[in-house]
Parts: sequence; structure tokens; C-alpha cells
Amino acid sequence: MSFEISKLKSRKFISVPIIIVISLIVAFTLIVFKKVPPKSPPRSSAPLVKVIQSKPMTTQISISGYGTVESKQMIELRSQVSGYITEVNQNFQEGGRIKAGEVILKIDDRDYQSALAQAKAQLAKAEFELKLEEGNQIVAQKEWELLNKDFKKSTVGEDLVLRKPHLAEKQAALTAAQSQLSKAELDLQRTSITAPYDLIILEKLSEVGKFINSQTPIGTVAGTKTFQIIVRLPRKDLDSLAFNGNPNAYDSHVEIYQTFSDKHIFTTTGKLIRFLGDVDKTGRMAQVLVEVHDPLDSINGNTPLLIGSFVRVDFQGKKIADVYELPRESLRENSQIWTLENSKLKKVDVEEIFTEGDKVFVRANLKNEITVITTAIKTALDGMNVKTSE
Repeated sequence: MSFEISKLKSRKFISVPIIIVISLIVAFTLIVFKKVPPKSPPRSSAPLVKVIQSKPMTTQISISGYGTVESKQMIELRSQVSGYITEVNQNFQEGGRIKAGEVILKIDDRDYQSALAQAKAQLAKAEFELKLEEGNQIVAQKEWELLNKDFKKSTVGEDLVLRKPHLAEKQAALTAAQSQLSKAELDLQRTSITAPYDLIILEKLSEVGKFINSQTPIGTVAGTKTFQIIVRLPRKDLDSLAFNGNPNAYDSHVEIYQTFSDKHIFTTTGKLIRFLGDVDKTGRMAQVLVEVHDPLDSINGNTPLLIGSFVRVDFQGKKIADVYELPRESLRENSQIWTLENSKLKKVDVEEIFTEGDKVFVRANLKNEITVITTAIKTALDGMNVKTSE
């Protein structure tokens, strides 16, 4: 037993040095044959940017404003005579359109026909009595001439003998009869209510069989020839509007867009007529008047302009020279842009003239062509090195 234990201890002492030697050999091999990783070049500190080229140009200012469409002519229809409605135009419905001169509705005219006949009879009677009195005047004149020497001359006496008051009475009666006939004819004419101009029915308040008078509203109508829009604009934009030389009478082409599903859809064109003399209720915005002719006529299948629509109006303003057209994102804080000169960033102060969609037009004291940095840099320093992505 003691022999076997001794033998095991001897083997243990022999194996330990062998393990150590093998470990040293492996470590040496790994160190000698270890691959050295390639050295990467030092990183450049200059940020990578995108740039565009821009040259000074002449362009026309585009200005946008908003307003609500109204009819230039909007009235509440009322009758000037009373009676029962006997007939209405088939288009006398909300949204219906009636041409100028067409009958909108008719009122029972039998009483007015009777009044006209009576007025004609009264006129005929007055004319007869006047002629009869004119005959009496001739007789009275002859009698006066025969009896003149037997009467003391008196103006009053002469007028009575010559029946001048009687003649004046008959003449007045004739005038009254003529006036009554004119009124009867006018009342009869008014039993037919006609459209004063091309119109659209906004509200219908009467129907066949209804009794109406001058206090009864028949409906609300609007003229269709011309609509108008009071457009609100920043006051600074008034100076940029183009006009024909008269500051109180603008005549500028405009484009009108309606909003459908959050999209502005071109609808029609109009004209800038004049600017109004007051600001809007907020006191901050100027107001200009735009007119649209034949607004309900579709242009190339576009949706007609409707009363009450809230629309965007685009104006063509004055032409301006020596401006740069840039992406809107290239305009930095404090009205600056970043230009690229000799691989360095340069901050340049500019004057923002106007914006149009995703574009901005600026003016600056620069050379003809510039290279503008469009990439955002977190910490941009004037004179810092940058490099382009090209």
C-alpha cells in the first residue's frame, strides 16, 4: 500500500513541470505569431455637409392671404303688394339659379285687375268732366264780355264769372285720376316678382298658397355675376402688391384655392380691386377686396366657388431684383445663411424678402454666385473647416 501511494506522488511531481513548460510554449507562440491590426488613419474633425449653388435673380413676389367668399349682391326678397301666392318658378328652391328678368313668383292679381279697371273708368270720367268744363269756359267768357260793362271790375268777381275755380278743380281731378291709374298699373305689375339680376336662391321662405305682404320675407338671394372676398394680409405685405398706379384702385390678377381634405385645390381666378381703410377685428391684419366674376362657372372642371367658403388667395406682387432663391431650411437663426468659401463655413447676414412654399428669397451683399450649406450643424462656428459630400 505504501508503495502505491509513493508511486502516485512521484507521478504528480513529474506532471506539474511538464504542464508549465507546455503553457510557456503556447504563450510564446501566440505572442510571436500575433497579427498586428492595421492602423486606421486619424479621423477628420471637419463635418460633412451638402451644398447648393445660387445666383442672384429677378422674380415676382408671391403673397398669400385668406378670406371668406361673399356675394357682392345679397338681398332679402319682399313683395311690394299683398296677396296669395299663385305660382312660383320651378327653380325657386335653395340652390336654384334664376336669370335676370325671369319671374320668381306671382301673386293673385284679380283685385289689382279690378283696381286698374276702376282707375281707368275714373280717368275717363275726369277727362269728360274737364272737357265739359272747358265748354262752360267758352260760354262764361262770352257772357262776361256782354255783361262786363254792367259789373264793377273785380279780379275775384271775374274769376267766378269765368268759372276759373271750376276749371282748376276738373284739372286737379284729372291729375288725380291719372296718378291713380299709374299706381294701379304699377301694383298689377308688382304681382309678378322678377329677378333683378342673375341670382341663386340661398333661402326659400314662401310657397304657393301663402299670403304675403310688404312685411313678409319671401327668401334670401345672391347675385351670381360677382362674388367678393375680403382677404386679410400682414400690413407689411401691402407695399409688395402690384397695382396700376392708383394706390386706391388695384387691378391685379389673383388665384383662388379652396381647401378639400387639407389640400388647397385651385378653383378660379379673380382681381384685386382695392385695399380697405381699416384693419380686421384683431387689429393686426390689413384687408383687401378681391372680386371674382362668374364664380359659379367651373374652370376646366374645377369646383365652383361657393358662398361662405374659406379660401386662400395668392397675389402676384411687384418684381424684385438681386435676390437669391434658397431652400427654406438653409435660413438660420438671426436671419443668417452659411456659405462655403475655401472649405470653410462663413456666416452671412441676409434680408428675408418673402417665402413661397419650401423656398425662401433673400437679399445680401454678396458676389454673383454663392455656395450655400444646407446641412444642419449642431455647433456651427464662423471659419470652421467643413467638407462637402461630393
